[in-house]
Amino acid sequence: NDVTYQYNNTLTAEKGVFTIEGADYVTLKGLSFTSTYTSNQNPAVVIVRNAATHVTIDSCRIYAERMTEYTVRLDLLFVDAGENNYNNDFALTNSVLEGGYMGLRVTGHKAAADPLQQNMLISRNTFRNQGNQMLYGDAVSRLQVLNNTFRAEVKKSNCAAIDWLLIGDTAVIAGNDIYMTAEASDNLNYQALYFRPNNYQDKENAVLYIVNNAIYATNGSTYASYAVNLNSNLPKLLVAHNTIVLNAEGTAASPVYIQSAPVAGSLFVNNIIQASGKGYAIRYKNAGSIANTAFRHNILYTPEATFGMPTANISTFADWKTAVGATDTDGNLNEAVTFASATLLIPKETNDGHL
Repeated sequence: NDVTYQYNNTLTAEKGVFTIEGADYVTLKGLSFTSTYTSNQNPAVVIVRNAATHVTIDSCRIYAERMTEYTVRLDLLFVDAGENNYNNDFALTNSVLEGGYMGLRVTGHKAAADPLQQNMLISRNTFRNQGNQMLYGDAVSRLQVLNNTFRAEVKKSNCAAIDWLLIGDTAVIAGNDIYMTAEASDNLNYQALYFRPNNYQDKENAVLYIVNNAIYATNGSTYASYAVNLNSNLPKLLVAHNTIVLNAEGTAASPVYIQSAPVAGSLFVNNIIQASGKGYAIRYKNAGSIANTAFRHNILYTPEATFGMPTANISTFADWKTAVGATDTDGNLNEAVTFASATLLIPKETNDGHL
């Protein structure tokens, strides 16, 4: 980008290098934004706030030095609803967010009865080497995170590519390419996708779609890490056509961790879910979190002796099928898949026609 906006003096959560304050139908296109300023007051490089609707940031670059400490931080892009002044119809497309503490941070929800921000599109962007969450937020109805690339060498525990408090109705996480690594010497835990709802206005009609994503995560330490962590109070889930691979040294790690039973009618279908190192193929927080989810035509694998875990270990693939109510006609398989590379999760073989 030919035009760069840089400001290195005091920034806040209300004043960035570039701030869109209550303006409607604004597009930033083909611009760069950066700063060297840091503080513990949640500053950001670019800020959208105070009921700024129909804002689009397209083909821009927002960057800063990478930082991992909350007290010395600078987020790249902050969409802030403040006191319920929602920034509806926001779009971030075709842009690069590099470094900083968080890539995109979205806030604003105050109480379950409050209105929600409407229609947020995060599409075809590259998030690279943020110090904490790359994409973090809540308070959005009809969220779409589509066809983005996430890359990080993780240096902080609880980091995530997407960390979202799902409050609202439909959220679609589709077509994203996620690659995250952590060294043994870092001694940390993290998750690539982390969904942790706390309340809903209409939970029974809410749906979380996780579709057609490629996720590869490694952790050389013995801490538990997860490629997909589905926390408590889950809505209905549709998890389909994903490749989810975790190569970790932690014996409690797992590519998928389900911590509570979702709304009835949830489905995992046509996924590859593979632990390439240690850990479980799929982990449950307790026996109750197994309920309400059907599994069909998935390939699941771990080289470990124990396949899965609720409160007591599920020792074998057959034990797991019994626990989740899957039959042979549901078409789930227990076999390893070899991929072209860690960054190209395309199977090298057909596994006897199963792929």
